Amino acid sequence: RDDTMVILVSDNGATREGGSLGDVNWYRSANVMPLGSIAEQIGQLDDVGGPNTAPVNATGWSMVGNTPLKRYKGNTHGGGIRDPLIISWPARLVDHGGIRSQFCHIIDVLPTVVALAGVEVPATINGIDQQPIEGVSLAKCVDSPTVASPKGAQYFEMHGNRGIWRDGWKAVTFHVPNTPFDNDRWELYHLDRDVGECHDVAAEHPLLVAELVDAWWQEARKYSVLPLDDRILERFLVSPPNPITDRRRFVYYAGAYVPTEAMPDVRNVSFEIRARLDRAPGSGDGVIAACGDRLMGYAFYIKDGHLRFHYNAAGSHSFVRSSTDLPHGNLSVSFGFEKTGPLRGTGRLFVGGDEIAAATIGPTIGVTFAPLGLSIGMGRASAVANDYDGRFAFQGKLHEVVFVVGDDRGATEIPTYMND
Repeated sequence: RDDTMVILVSDNGATREGGSLGDVNWYRSANVMPLGSIAEQIGQLDDVGGPNTAPVNATGWSMVGNTPLKRYKGNTHGGGIRDPLIISWPARLVDHGGIRSQFCHIIDVLPTVVALAGVEVPATINGIDQQPIEGVSLAKCVDSPTVASPKGAQYFEMHGNRGIWRDGWKAVTFHVPNTPFDNDRWELYHLDRDVGECHDVAAEHPLLVAELVDAWWQEARKYSVLPLDDRILERFLVSPPNPITDRRRFVYYAGAYVPTEAMPDVRNVSFEIRARLDRAPGSGDGVIAACGDRLMGYAFYIKDGHLRFHYNAAGSHSFVRSSTDLPHGNLSVSFGFEKTGPLRGTGRLFVGGDEIAAATIGPTIGVTFAPLGLSIGMGRASAVANDYDGRFAFQGKLHEVVFVVGDDRGATEIPTYMND
């Protein structure tokens, strides 16, 4: 333990996604859905920290969280990008509890660790050229609080917001989406003296501002930042090319777990879930396929002998269930979702090709699913639906589960509730 280096770092500044009131379910915010009312949230205060909430604080508390830094997550001012970094290494560090004020970026952590470990990074692995390491080693800064930072410059870009640090100075601009980038006004701060970016001195140093802005463009060209793209929601709605998920048909077997990045993308599109299973007498209930948890997701399952599908859109529940018991023995069952509009459609249950139930399903999720992925034959965490608990593993034999994704997703659609 004494000769092990441990590095702790957070990911970004506090978010403003919770708006003025915040919410007990972050997934509503992530999907740009209406947030919970004050009365609803107060009623769930005692649940915060448990499996039924994923809170996102209000903007006011985010400002407190970022103090004394300016703005929020997603911005390139200090409130969005400046974070604590703590290093523990008892056998090497002599000034335990010491402070380092040299400028450091997350890309500098890897080369620093490599240098301190005394190893070389190979230029090729198995004959494949590796990407160059873009950061610099700050090993000397780890050992000394006074040695100068070896960094020359560091650019930032997020959703069109831009910034660049060089020699203790920082030029930064706040960009309003869907406005010309040429309209952005660059601010200038002397970070060595003004950590909170409170005193904009751009008017006093116009030549330095021009130099730093030009340096930002050079860094942007060098590190493939261009072309600038200030779209946010649209970029979440359109997934990048992925050979794993860019298919129409997926076949899974009992016990499989599929992470979110690899599971079928059923956002705002028609789809089917088909299953071949064997229900022995007294052992035919359980989850066939479940995505997500109590906060958001969907589940296809059998409960009390009834075939059911439940959709949980961040607390907005819709479902379809059979009115009669399923027979025992080998069965082919399926759920089909026919999209009838943005974030809504008709859900149908089938046994052996015969429709046994139908209902409206909506709203559905349009931007991002829960990070818990897809499980076959059982749930993974808290139950998606409110009529079963836990993993609710299928008690019969599950031969195969097939997802078939439709071709009616269409162009990037901004669902109606996202414009509210």
